[in-house]
Amino acid sequence: MILSMAVNLQSLLGMNISEPTVLHTALRALVIYVTTLIIVRIGETRFLGKNTAFDIILGIMLGSLASRAINGTAEILPSIAAIIVLVALHWIISELSLRSDKIDHLIAGKAELLINKGEIETRSLVKNHITKSDLEEQLRLNGKTDSAGDIYKAYIERNGTVSFIPAAKSKVLEVNVKDGVQTVRIELTTG
Repeated sequence: MILSMAVNLQSLLGMNISEPTVLHTALRALVIYVTTLIIVRIGETRFLGKNTAFDIILGIMLGSLASRAINGTAEILPSIAAIIVLVALHWIISELSLRSDKIDHLIAGKAELLINKGEIETRSLVKNHITKSDLEEQLRLNGKTDSAGDIYKAYIERNGTVSFIPAAKSKVLEVNVKDGVQTVRIELTTG
């Protein structure tokens, strides 16, 4: 019975022919899509939203495995087994990263300081292969300024984006009181 079902499934998916039809390819795509979705959901993988190199590599590898299984250049069951192994490995490494900052930094990297109290950290730019022009572009696009002096701290994050913490801005209000009373100065700090 099980052998008969397996033979029918192989035939339905066009596993034993050299040139699969459109229907065979569409059915393979359906099987791989549903199976991969289930595996990813069971594995509770975080790679779809994080975009660290660690997560992007998994996405590329899963896509490669799935595409080969869909177009018939790889068998479906070994491809599904490889997908399971990769998702499980990703989950294990994620769990280890939760428990150890060293492993987390080794796998996903760590944020690096690019601007500190309005001063550009040139060594960090060089280390991270960021030109001054790249940083200035990020200042305009994401920091909403064109001056590093307006930024308290800026980091290149683990996913490659640059984040900015604006410098505190202060504004002095002068309140003049009539009849010889001295001026009151109030400094307001924002940010």
